[in-house]
Amino acid sequence: MTTSILFDENMPPALAKCLPGDLDVVVTTVQYQKWRGKVNGELLRLAAAAGIPVVITMDKSMLGQQNEGSLPLPVIVLAPSLDPRKGETFESLMSNQVADLLRQDLDSRFHIVGSGPTPLDRIKHRSRQGQSSDVEQ
Repeated sequence: MTTSILFDENMPPALAKCLPGDLDVVVTTVQYQKWRGKVNGELLRLAAAAGIPVVITMDKSMLGQQNEGSLPLPVIVLAPSLDPRKGETFESLMSNQVADLLRQDLDSRFHIVGSGPTPLDRIKHRSRQGQSSDVEQ
């Protein structure tokens, strides 16, 4: 069964070609859906209502703007920084880690791929220390 996935407007459409052929997925884009400029929460609700089961984004600000417990669908976030020493490129993340995630039955939460701390990491770290959970600017 073919699964549709949504590339957020910050995702280069060419990265869809990096997904392995054995994945039965069709990539649609925010631009194609005519959802350009929609705020993240509205975008996620539109995707869920359209039956799109997964969103892929590079928008790290989504981690601090959305309540992970109320996400209507899984969101795969490509990490804001890559480690070339580990051979990380956006292409390798798509063909390996993202592809592995798409083969699973994902929970409606953030799934972060790649290296480097993200705003969500800072929120969790500060929460463990008993500090405010506001995202650092």
